[in-house]
Amino acid sequence: MSIQNILQKEEFKNFKFNSAQFKESENECVLTFLYPENLAKPSVETKQKLANELGLLIKNICKTRVKFRQSFIDEDIIYNAISVFLDKEIPILKSLILKDDIKFEKVNENINITIFCDKTAESMLRESNKLLELTKFLSNCFFEDVTVNLEKIVKNVLITDDIEDISPNADLFQCLEEENKINKIQIEILDSIFGKLITKSLVFISDIVLDDKETTVAGTVSNILLIDFVPKLKKEHGLEETKKKYSFTLTDSTGSVEIVIFPNENMLKDLERVEEGSQLVVMGTPSSFGNRTSLRASSLAFCNLITKEKTFVWRKAKEKYLCVKPQPMHDMVQMDLFSNNSTKNQEWWNEHKSVVVFDFETTGLNAENCNIIEIGAVKVVNGVCVETFSTLVNPATEIPDEIQNITGITNTMVSNAPTIDMVLPDFYKFTQGSVLSAYNIAFDNKFLQINGKKLRLNFNNEKIDALELARQKVVSLHNYKLGTVVKALGIVLEDAHRALNDAIATAKVFIKLI
Repeated sequence: MSIQNILQKEEFKNFKFNSAQFKESENECVLTFLYPENLAKPSVETKQKLANELGLLIKNICKTRVKFRQSFIDEDIIYNAISVFLDKEIPILKSLILKDDIKFEKVNENINITIFCDKTAESMLRESNKLLELTKFLSNCFFEDVTVNLEKIVKNVLITDDIEDISPNADLFQCLEEENKINKIQIEILDSIFGKLITKSLVFISDIVLDDKETTVAGTVSNILLIDFVPKLKKEHGLEETKKKYSFTLTDSTGSVEIVIFPNENMLKDLERVEEGSQLVVMGTPSSFGNRTSLRASSLAFCNLITKEKTFVWRKAKEKYLCVKPQPMHDMVQMDLFSNNSTKNQEWWNEHKSVVVFDFETTGLNAENCNIIEIGAVKVVNGVCVETFSTLVNPATEIPDEIQNITGITNTMVSNAPTIDMVLPDFYKFTQGSVLSAYNIAFDNKFLQINGKKLRLNFNNEKIDALELARQKVVSLHNYKLGTVVKALGIVLEDAHRALNDAIATAKVFIKLI
């Protein structure tokens, strides 16, 4: 039984459900219903009977108070109704369609609504008859007939004077400049092995740039390998003349790189001095094969390496959101969280206060070479979902067909979306002071840490894996996929593999199990 089921009864047909507000401090849910302005005010008996049925619906969950008021239309009511629909059907549009984008006029018994939106939002609303579904939904919310029209607008046009204030990366460049001053790698060159004297400034291995003609790095040697091979060109001409390839792995505090040398006989004799654990400085040309970066050495020398961890200069959280603004989690969605099975650990919430449950959709599984295409997150404060953060992300690359089929996110949908360097500073602000949680958080966290480091955003929050919570507290399931767990807990997961929907479902799992 639901609120809508109750309202279908003949005696309640002149009521429309308007809103639900949960007052945590009083453990009370306030339900508001509208009645039409052209009919007599409902009797006290009718209102009391509806209140009684609603009380039975929410019994053992919280106290219930029911309010009734005559129907009227204003911007807040229309925006809230549209938000309810978007929460359920197209969550990503919550960040693309704002209150100021919605205009309406009431003409007699008709409400004409105009939504001003960009190309991306328009295509998503027109796709799969969502515009028609929205119109029907709004017609059920109000006593008047509703029409919805879309008007195209061009968003994100900045006034020149505002560009400096709006740029999300001005502070990033300051961080990088400070790092360049701090991160000076010092070595003592002991003995040249081959090549010219190395005088070029050193970089950390993680900072190797493939476009550089020449790079110098220093580190510790491992995995020495000497092989014979036939060059490709000679093999194509049927020649069996072999050459030697000498390689080893060089590791510093930030990463590793394969060093490649094609030695002549004299160089081979010199290279015999190199052993596992030797400290070397190498100058050479960087290149990439597959996911591996290598350096073809032109100069090599023994050195004493002054061990040094790379120092990152981290950015501070912005004072305001610049690209993606969080949205209040609408009351209709919040009502779904009420459950007799709720097992909130009040002591835990008293200590931790807030959790951001997040989910990424990506172009693939490898965080090293794949990109984020959607971020969805829910902020939970004292066990109650209060805000959502949702946006598509332009990955600056094509989304594979397989990923488009799984997520429903197309290249067209992300073409006008902000890039990760614009989005992540806002997500960083959203997560400040909160525990981070995700379903199989190791996957999402890998993308978060790699992109965070590039943009100097330190996501060092405490982290809790909702998947591990489920494995510990929901026993004897045949698997622990999110869909299986939410079903076992009586939670509804709609439109899986969209970031916000998955994050909301995971938040409900977290609230029940923590």
